[in-house]
Amino acid sequence: MPDGFVELSVFEGCEAIFPITGISMEPIISSGDWIGIRTIDNLSHSWEFLQTGAIYLIITREERMIKFIEKANDEDFIICKSPNYSPFKVFKGDILKLYRVKACSKRL
Repeated sequence: MPDGFVELSVFEGCEAIFPITGISMEPIISSGDWIGIRTIDNLSHSWEFLQTGAIYLIITREERMIKFIEKANDEDFIICKSPNYSPFKVFKGDILKLYRVKACSKRL
């Protein structure tokens, strides 16, 4: 049984909350920070409504990554960007799940 609980209003409305590992989004999101996410439903109809400048959790068959998303010249792809790595393309058909990062709690 836990000794106590912490209520963080920043995560209200989030479907899941979990800690981050990795440095690709530093200094925005650092390893050890916690994020809250919401599902992007019906991907086939959602691509045109994605916000550039927003952060997403992208799940493919091979990877899990947190990135900014931009539209690519080829509509079958998206461009993934982060502060610490060069931008790269991801085939939309490889994306199994997409989540919008709605909140981040920084580690102290």
